[in-house]
Amino acid sequence: MAAMLHAQGIVGREPSPTINAARSPVMAEIVNLRSQRKRAKRRDAELDAAAKRLAHGRTKAQRVFDKSQSDKANESLNGHRIETGDRQ
Repeated sequence: MAAMLHAQGIVGREPSPTINAARSPVMAEIVNLRSQRKRAKRRDAELDAAAKRLAHGRTKAQRVFDKSQSDKANESLNGHRIETGDRQ
């Protein structure tokens, strides 16, 4: 078998550059592992935050609005309170 390949000129011949280029592995992109870990951590934190928002069901804007309405109502009640001077 080896003699037949040698006779055909296949054995001992340098491979052509086109064959090498086709077989050579493609270089992978260089990645900074620290930045990849940070991206993964941010992605996980965002997924956790989304789950918590669904669980609690109110946005920050809604909470702030309700608190301001409550504060306004308390101020209005305190403004109509009659001070008798009995309390210390």
